[in-house]
Amino acid sequence: MFLYGKRNSILSVIVVLLAVIPAIVAAMYVPGMAEQVPMHISSAGEVLRLGSRWELLYVPAFCLLLSLATLGSAHKQARAHKDTPAMAEAVYTRYVRNGLVMALVLNVATVVQYYMVLSGKGIGF
Repeated sequence: MFLYGKRNSILSVIVVLLAVIPAIVAAMYVPGMAEQVPMHISSAGEVLRLGSRWELLYVPAFCLLLSLATLGSAHKQARAHKDTPAMAEAVYTRYVRNGLVMALVLNVATVVQYYMVLSGKGIGF
């Protein structure tokens, strides 16, 4: 498990958890929503566009796929530098750190999207 260091293994687990959390939240909330949900809300609270509830699955699916692809790339690139363990660990760290930032950003996007849909309030974008 600690092929590229204990810290990197812990970061990898965090990336996977951050990738799975939006999918779990979507599985809990999306089936119980109405067929049409507000997808674009103005800062005044006016609904500008309605969409299918299944459109709410795009961001969680994107987060899951990109996180797994980033971890796959991290393993592939680190294996390419297997002759130098320090370099392999540095490469793996760079990829996992980027995956962590990306997963956090997509988790925030999911929270904002679900807040707007469930509350009916826009945040002024």
